[in-house]
Amino acid sequence: SSAGIMINWYSDFSDKPACYPGLDINYSFTKGIRTFISLNRTLRFPTFTDMFYTDPSHQGNQFLEPDRMISAEAGMHAEFSLLSASVALHRSAGKDIIDWLWLNESNQYSPVNIERMTTTGIEIMAALSLQEAFSGHSPLVHIALGYNYLDVNKSIPSSVAKYYNLKHKLTFSF
Repeated sequence: SSAGIMINWYSDFSDKPACYPGLDINYSFTKGIRTFISLNRTLRFPTFTDMFYTDPSHQGNQFLEPDRMISAEAGMHAEFSLLSASVALHRSAGKDIIDWLWLNESNQYSPVNIERMTTTGIEIMAALSLQEAFSGHSPLVHIALGYNYLDVNKSIPSSVAKYYNLKHKLTFSF
C-alpha cells in the first residue's frame, strides 16, 4: 500500500495552492493472486500542442485551463507460471477536460475545456509466457490479449469531439 500527495501552485492557472492526493491499497490472497484499489485526484496542464499548434485543420488555444479529475480503480491480478490475468473496474469524473472540437465557424479543430466528463469502464487482460511454455526456446517472450470497455458521458455531443469517443478497445501484443 502507498499514499502520496502533490501540492501544486502555478501562477498562470491558480491564485492558491491545490492538493492532489493518491492512495493505492493492495492485498495478496496468495503468492500469485492479489486485489488492488486505487484512488487519485489528478491535474493535467495543457500541452504546448494544445496551446500553440497550428496547421490548416488545427488551431491551438492559449486560454485553456488544466484538466482536473478524480479517479478510482479496483481489480484483481492473478499470476501463475504460464499465465497472468487481470480484471479492473474504473471510474473517473473530471472537469475542464481538454478535447479538440470541430468548430464550424473556422472549419478547424481547436482545443477547449469540456465542462464535465465521466468515464466508467472495465479492463480485462491475459498474457501467456512463451518462454516458460517452451522452456526458454521461444523467440517470443510472451503474447497478451486485452479488452477495455468505456462508457464516456460528457457535457458536449460526441459528434464534435476529436478524442474521448472510444467505446471498445482490443489489444494484442507479442
